[in-house]
Amino acid sequence: MIKWLVTGGSGMLGRDLVTVLSADPEADVAAPPRSVLDITERAAVAAAAAGRDVVVNTAAWTDVDGAESDEANAAAVNGQGAANVAAACAAS
Repeated sequence: MIKWLVTGGSGMLGRDLVTVLSADPEADVAAPPRSVLDITERAAVAAAAAGRDVVVNTAAWTDVDGAESDEANAAAVNGQGAANVAAACAAS
């Protein structure tokens, strides 16, 4: 059994990836939505990644216009959030 964590599991890319992975009976897929796993929360990401064999980060701020008007939150997700996922993987 391969244990997967897909961050951003309720987004378009996350949902498509989960669909493909779920077809494999050997895949144990966790794909929490942002309401459950906010990648800007370092401790939460570390806890979610613990014990997972593969982590795929599909969480991202993709609304370009929204990012221009809310740079701080866009940078938190796309910058610090991605760094949190990478740090959790490095620690595992």
